[in-house]
Amino acid sequence: MNTNFAYNKPEQSPFTTKAVYESFRMYQALKLHFDPDSDYNAVRYNFKTMVTPKAFIKRKDRFKYNYAIKHHTNNVKEFYAYNFLEGINWVGDMTSINYDKHNKVRESLLYTFKEDMFRLSEIEASLDVWLRCEDDGPQSKYGKKIRIPPILKETSPALESIVILNKLTGFVEASEKEYKDFNVYRTLAHRVKRYSDLMPIPNINKYKDVVLNTFE
Repeated sequence: MNTNFAYNKPEQSPFTTKAVYESFRMYQALKLHFDPDSDYNAVRYNFKTMVTPKAFIKRKDRFKYNYAIKHHTNNVKEFYAYNFLEGINWVGDMTSINYDKHNKVRESLLYTFKEDMFRLSEIEASLDVWLRCEDDGPQSKYGKKIRIPPILKETSPALESIVILNKLTGFVEASEKEYKDFNVYRTLAHRVKRYSDLMPIPNINKYKDVVLNTFE
């Protein structure tokens, strides 16, 4: 009778204290990064925050940070970033749906950008019209004109396409003082700038050529 049974060493759980703390640390850094009332830049500070492992262990919600590790082991940063981009700020509400949405765009970024620019040009052929603050913008509840670039009111382009346009033109930085007192557009402008920090485009000239060949 053969009694030599093979011993299979059990796999180490991915939910180690260190791994879950690192997941929380990334969440905390990106939450501050996308907060329009914060000057914190996660890239500049290498995603470091003031929360220590000792303080994290005392948190009652610490198990909420297992989800990103379980479902997006190698893309924890992207999981949190893409949810923050959708305005989801509490970890318990974050889902893979938002991750999948932005990851799909990133995987076909040039194609998406071309399609978005074509659709915009079909509506208005002048890029300048899309990017400059219009004089006939909507009014706030206090009667003040909200002067914003029309592209920030357009819902069809992917946020990634707007980020690339801003990398090429700097229209957000040039116009944001016009709507700094209006939270919706101020938050969107901040989101574009902060996402830009997380979205390097090494072949930016390809996107520049798309713009030059699409608009008047």
